Amino acid sequence: MVCLRLSAWREIIVSFACSLVPTHSRCESTMRLAASPRRSDTQSQIWRAAVSVPSNIVGGCARRTDKDYGRFITIAFASAAETHYLLSVARRLNLLAAKSCLELEKEYEALLRALNKLTGAIDDFDGTHRLNHGRS
Repeated sequence: MVCLRLSAWREIIVSFACSLVPTHSRCESTMRLAASPRRSDTQSQIWRAAVSVPSNIVGGCARRTDKDYGRFITIAFASAAETHYLLSVARRLNLLAAKSCLELEKEYEALLRALNKLTGAIDDFDGTHRLNHGRS
């Protein structure tokens, strides 16, 4: 039962995280037009952190041990937290339109809650059975 629940959680979270990546192109179009290294650097950092979230979840699913899987989920959580922080920085520095940024920040808060629950489920797992990471 735990294996199925974790597998379902993983599918939902991967789908959600992947759906947020293209959303960043919407934000990029709202970045202020004034060319500045600060805007470009922030934009690049947000993009890399956002892409890292689903990449680490998928990478963790391909690992052989549950410990490695959990480590990659923790990295995905950290990348989501970084993305959330960078969005707030971009908003506060007026590099990003406030409305678009606030929408994305709320979506990342939901993603962080979901990843936190998944991490908790992995931590609570008794270790007597292998987690189902989508492998047959």
